[in-house]
Amino acid sequence: PGGCSPLDCRAAGICNCACYHQHHHHHVPPVCEVFMLFASPLYHEAIDFRSEAEVLGQVLEEAGSNVRLRVGAATSGSLTKLFALARSRCGLVLHLSAHAVKDEKRGVGLVLEDRTGLPHVLWRRELEAFLSNSGGLKHISLLVLSACYSEELAQVFIEHGCQHVLATREKVHDSTARRFSQYFYYELAIGSNLLRS
Repeated sequence: PGGCSPLDCRAAGICNCACYHQHHHHHVPPVCEVFMLFASPLYHEAIDFRSEAEVLGQVLEEAGSNVRLRVGAATSGSLTKLFALARSRCGLVLHLSAHAVKDEKRGVGLVLEDRTGLPHVLWRRELEAFLSNSGGLKHISLLVLSACYSEELAQVFIEHGCQHVLATREKVHDSTARRFSQYFYYELAIGSNLLRS
């Protein structure tokens, strides 16, 4: 939908993921900041976001880049603030480490945290409304959905203006996601294009 084209991006044989693009060019503007937002709420399998953030920080440092890494909880409020911030900056990457869930009636859902650490699920309709009201997605250079089965979520983000989204088709273990991030962010930090990364 929306002219998106999935591209197979199997990096070193460690990840079954797909890249979705709004247009047919695959160049992401130079990355200036990576915002890693995580949601590991109560009553859901814990995400090792600390290790993931540590890997991202190390990789950006090893690449000798000036890319800043900012880490925080993924709430509807933090996403709203980030989308507003993105309107005045370029080169922003959102690395969203969270869970995706499915329900027969409500479809796919993105699990965020509320202010108390409890799950706040944005089901597809709610996510679409949230993204429609945010207006900042077209200013995010790249969205990395570090969530199992996030391919359907990627379509929602693309349909609401995100230029490039990286998502997974299947379940991905934390260690595999970290290894993929090492390769991927190193390549992005040294200026490689999206397909090379």
